[in-house]
Amino acid sequence: MRASSGLRSPTPIAALVLLGSAAAALTVDVHLPPFGALVARREHALGRAVMPARARRNLALRDRELVDGRSMLVERANRFDVECVVRGYLAGSGWKEYQATGKVCGVPLPPGLQLSSPLPEPIFTPATKASEGHDENIDFDQMVSIVGGETAERLRALSLEIYRAAAAHVASCGLILADTKFEFGERDGEIIWIDEALSPDSSRYWPMDGYRVGESQESFDKQVIRDYLDSIRWDRNPPPPRLPEAVIEKAARRYEEALGRITGAGPTR
Repeated sequence: MRASSGLRSPTPIAALVLLGSAAAALTVDVHLPPFGALVARREHALGRAVMPARARRNLALRDRELVDGRSMLVERANRFDVECVVRGYLAGSGWKEYQATGKVCGVPLPPGLQLSSPLPEPIFTPATKASEGHDENIDFDQMVSIVGGETAERLRALSLEIYRAAAAHVASCGLILADTKFEFGERDGEIIWIDEALSPDSSRYWPMDGYRVGESQESFDKQVIRDYLDSIRWDRNPPPPRLPEAVIEKAARRYEEALGRITGAGPTR
């Protein structure tokens, strides 16, 4: 996973490791059943898939115990400087943009949609890959100006294909994949999938049994942390406030629940 920004958090390292381990476990395990078939079917399109088992084989037994579940073997790639976002439901920044313009990233949507409404079909809504601050939603033409027309078309097609396959799987687990983002890069002339894959860090998962149109949904992501920061009225300027260990623990449990539901895996610790 990407290194964090330059901000130093006073949150205890042990608590951060707990949350990071849960997130990394889901990222790693999506390369194994049931998502292993998804990756395997697309190796021709996504370049080489680097499996966790390969990383473990290259380590001494004592070292495997230290890194297992919280690390990945990776390859350096030239990153395409766009976030490849796919939305199947109206939420987050997409909902705000729709309220203001009736569109999301230049994609017109039907009138009368509500918060959390399902979209007629998944839409591709790219964003800039900002080195500082927040990413910014852009339309497809702007993406073309950044990566080129042929590459933009390829990234859009890959993103929609992966989203549809993943959404179909998690629906069988009682979850809704409302939206997700992918990052891609190029290595040896091939497009490869980089950064975390379908983890709660990059995806909005909702429990299907509590889903209600027109309402904010319970989510398996960092919303627990966002809610805490809102409750103390943090102004979003550095340095970030210290996170209570109880908040980190609660967020990590949500990640582990997502891991269990999606992959059938046991606890990460």
